[in-house]
Amino acid sequence: MDTKAPEGDKTRSKRRIYYGWWIVGVAFLSDFITGANAYGFPIFYKPMAKELGWSRTTVAIAPTLRTVFSALLLSPIIGRMVDRRGPKAIMLVGAILMGVTSLGMTLVGEVWQYILVYSIIGAAAVVSEGNLVTMATVSKWFVRKRGRATAFVTLGVSLGGLAFTPVGTYLVVHYSWHAGWIFLGILSWILLVPSSFFMRRQPEDMGLLPDDARPSPAASPTQAIGKEAQQEGGRADAFEEIWTLQQAIRSPAFWLILMAFSLGSMSISAVTLHQFNYITDKGFSEATAASVVTLYAFLAIVAKLIYGFVSERVHIRYLTMVSMIGGGIAISIFNFATTAQSLYIYAVVYGLTRGAFILVTPLAWANYFGRTFQGTIRGFTGPFGLISSAGGPLLGAWVFDHYGSYRWAFVLFSATFLIGAFLMFLAKPTKPPVLKRATASEKT
Repeated sequence: MDTKAPEGDKTRSKRRIYYGWWIVGVAFLSDFITGANAYGFPIFYKPMAKELGWSRTTVAIAPTLRTVFSALLLSPIIGRMVDRRGPKAIMLVGAILMGVTSLGMTLVGEVWQYILVYSIIGAAAVVSEGNLVTMATVSKWFVRKRGRATAFVTLGVSLGGLAFTPVGTYLVVHYSWHAGWIFLGILSWILLVPSSFFMRRQPEDMGLLPDDARPSPAASPTQAIGKEAQQEGGRADAFEEIWTLQQAIRSPAFWLILMAFSLGSMSISAVTLHQFNYITDKGFSEATAASVVTLYAFLAIVAKLIYGFVSERVHIRYLTMVSMIGGGIAISIFNFATTAQSLYIYAVVYGLTRGAFILVTPLAWANYFGRTFQGTIRGFTGPFGLISSAGGPLLGAWVFDHYGSYRWAFVLFSATFLIGAFLMFLAKPTKPPVLKRATASEKT
């Protein structure tokens, strides 16, 4: 009697870790550095303004211009390149420029130098290493496990903030803001340059399928993905719907999602930049401000893990609404906080709700419009969110410079989250014009 295992079972047992998880690991490192930079800049913000003799509006100009350059000039180009060529070369260049930007910040003395380094060079670095490239790539490697894969990647942003907020605060207090930028620059090169060589465009380029699905000789790849999803309790719609950019922009849901995320980005970019300073402006110590931001970053990790797994069972539309409603409520708590306890309540609510926004954003685009043209679609949306995301930090700084407080700006930032949640409620999915498996041969 032949007791040998079937050939397919032997192949399965010998297979190594699915390469998509290596993609997730590299994307995680990229998000870690991006998060460290995002949380680090507000810590450097006030001491930079004081030492260089600039107003807060002046310091806020560079992040605003960076967003302009990223959205208008780079995102549409980089997005298409990710779909066509893959992320490896893009992320390698971005890794080099990330370090150049951080180290270059220690040399700025004039406003034009500041804009050149942080806005122009920094824009190229952030787009190449940011959410557009990493999430467009991860979405191609996973379908039924996309929620958890995205959660693991976006943990990098929270862990970057969690790790660097106390480190950055220590460096500023005991040394200078220059030391913080030097640390970030060297860390960027150490983590990102080597890891970028492991990135690949999509599983089909390596003879694989999303989620490591294994087709049988008699089954098509689409059937294989669907069969494995059913066997392992995965989503019933495990095969992907292909939406081209031209088809997506004809969908009402596309524009509702775009408006909702643009309003959310306005709040997020402003709060991220100004929350540390707003806490100290209220009379609290830098240590208290750092602990509040650290608590938020830690709880955002918890939120992303929860939302990531739940998104494989609950429609992303509802999770996005929860994230945005919670963010609006949390900002209102923060705005009128007068005690340390109320600040920590803000951190808890904001972390457990808004903390998942960076997760639900790429998931919404991928789950609504498929994986094949994610780079192209996400790149197209960049310019449309420009006014809100770029204007948020500048508006907050302008309000402070003219009224001596961020209060009315934060009232607006709370409202934009709530309006965005209502728009997501209206963004009901529509049937795609084409329903088939995404293939490696599709052209943008």
